[in-house]
Amino acid sequence: MCGGPVGTDLRAHGSARPRHHVPHYACIDHKRRGDAVCINTVGLRQDLSDLAILDAIREVLSPDILSRAVEKALARLTATRGGHMQRQATVERDLHQVLARLDQLVDALADGTLPADEIRPQLASEKARKAALLADLAHFDQLS
Repeated sequence: MCGGPVGTDLRAHGSARPRHHVPHYACIDHKRRGDAVCINTVGLRQDLSDLAILDAIREVLSPDILSRAVEKALARLTATRGGHMQRQATVERDLHQVLARLDQLVDALADGTLPADEIRPQLASEKARKAALLADLAHFDQLS
């Protein structure tokens, strides 16, 4: 009624002394702050409520429905794995290209065909790309 939280309220139960406490689901704001905040005094026994909820779930989750849910989950996992494998192949191809460009830049630096001040920024860029691709590959290794 008040929009506050529902939680456990231990309520005395039984006619014999001493009475024992039974957990109920109830409005916590009413319990803590009283009628001024919430007038909802309803409490539902947790054990009975939990059993009713579990029975309802059992009715809905028939073997056919569970089988379909498992099939859908496996299909999603398979698709995700296929996507990861495709992405890994792309990263491996990109890494091969970066390594080839690095070799070309080092060769150009060594034989002096290009000025060093032009090659250094390209080398730094390719090295950064290589590090990122290697990190991606390490991530894929963790997924497998």
